[in-house]
Amino acid sequence: MSYSEEVNGLSVPRCLSDTRLDEAFSAHGQSGHRFSRKTFTRPTYCHHCTDLLWGLTNQGLICEVCNFVSHERCMQLVVTPCISIATSLVKEPVAHSWSGPSFFRRRFCCVCRKRLDEHVAFRCQVCDYFAHEECKEFSVSDCKKCASYSPHIQKQSVRQAHHWREGNLPPNAKCASCKRTCGSMECPVSVKCSWCGQSAHSSCHYVLPKECGFGYLHKLVLPPYAVSMPNIALWSSCSQVRRRSTTLSSGTADDDDDDDGIVSDDPLQNSDKISSSSDPDETYLKIYDGEVADPKLCKNIAIS
Repeated sequence: MSYSEEVNGLSVPRCLSDTRLDEAFSAHGQSGHRFSRKTFTRPTYCHHCTDLLWGLTNQGLICEVCNFVSHERCMQLVVTPCISIATSLVKEPVAHSWSGPSFFRRRFCCVCRKRLDEHVAFRCQVCDYFAHEECKEFSVSDCKKCASYSPHIQKQSVRQAHHWREGNLPPNAKCASCKRTCGSMECPVSVKCSWCGQSAHSSCHYVLPKECGFGYLHKLVLPPYAVSMPNIALWSSCSQVRRRSTTLSSGTADDDDDDDGIVSDDPLQNSDKISSSSDPDETYLKIYDGEVADPKLCKNIAIS
C-alpha cells in the first residue's frame, strides 16, 4: 500500500494523507511512522533503499511501532505506511485465508517486519501475507479480492488494479520500472503484485500503469469481476449434514446431501451421483469452502 499526489503533471510520493487521514498522520508523523534514532549493534539495512546503515552510533531511524528502519536522508521519501494507520488505508477489507501454523525460513513478518526463522507463523494462502502467531491479530485485512462480480456493471468498464504486497521478494527480483534489482533477503523491501507478479521498488511502483494485466498468464486467469460469491448459506449447513451422516443410515444421509446441495469427498460416490443425474454436455466443478481445519467439505456445481 502506498499513496502519491500529482505535482506538475507527475505522480510523486505524498508526505501527507488525504482529508480523511489528516488526523492519523498529524498524530503519528511522517507516513504514520514514529521514528526515533537508534544505535544498531549488527549490520542493518534501510527498508526504503536497501543500503547498509553506516556509522558507529545513531546510524539510522527506526519506527517505534512497526520497526521500519530508514536512513535519515530517506525519511522524507518513505511511502510505506505504518501498521498503525494501514487499516485506515484499506477501502474494502478482505479477510485472509490462513494456513496452519508452521515455520518459514527467509521470510519476514508483515506486521512487525522481523524474521520468521524459528518462530511459529501463519501464511495467507491467497496473497502470501506472513505473520507471527502473536502478530496475527494485528494483521491488516487487505487480502486480494477474488470475486467482485456485479450484474449492474459492464465488464468493458472494469479496470483491475494491482494488489501490491510488500517484502519477501527473491534477491534476484527486478523492478518493472527501473529494471534494477529490488529484492533482498536482509529486510522486507519492495513490493510485488499478487495478480500479475510484477515487482517494483516502493518508490517506483507508483510510476507503473494503474491497471493490472494479469501478467503472462492473463489468458488463464479468471478476473475477479467475472466471479461472484457463492451462497454462504450452503456452507453453514455443511457441518450439520456431516454430523447427521454419522448417526443416520447411508440412504438418509444421501437424501440430506441432495437437499442441501452438499456432496461428500468420496470420488466414487460423487461420480455415481453425477453420472446418474447429469447431462453429457455439463461440466462439474468441485468447490471447497476454504476451511483448512476440515478441507473435505465441498460442493459440485454444474456448468453447462
